[in-house]
Amino acid sequence: MVCRIKPIFGLTNPTTMIEILKPGYFYKLPERRKEGNTIVETGQKIIITFLETNLEGETVIEGVFTEDVLAALINRQKVLNERVPSREGSIVLTKLEEAVHWLGHRQNDRKERGVHMTHKE
Repeated sequence: MVCRIKPIFGLTNPTTMIEILKPGYFYKLPERRKEGNTIVETGQKIIITFLETNLEGETVIEGVFTEDVLAALINRQKVLNERVPSREGSIVLTKLEEAVHWLGHRQNDRKERGVHMTHKE
């Protein structure tokens, strides 16, 4: 399955695509480089794999948590916003931090209800 997202400024392609190998767990993202004043895809792919467990709670696929990816994005956005400060960059940073907050809120709620680390609602 391929997921198209809206155009990213500076790409030679009018849209960017990520490959969804297994929804929720495996993704291939295009690697890019700068050539002159444009950004081009190298043809290589970067794979992101998320942790998957079965109904018994055993690991099926080793991988990262959503929070790990968000932490990397938060760090990247902070670095970019320090280099070239902008209102939009600050908003992006706030929204990424909000996402971490709400994931933590959900986790705490699940712990309190005794369903943390299970497939129960």
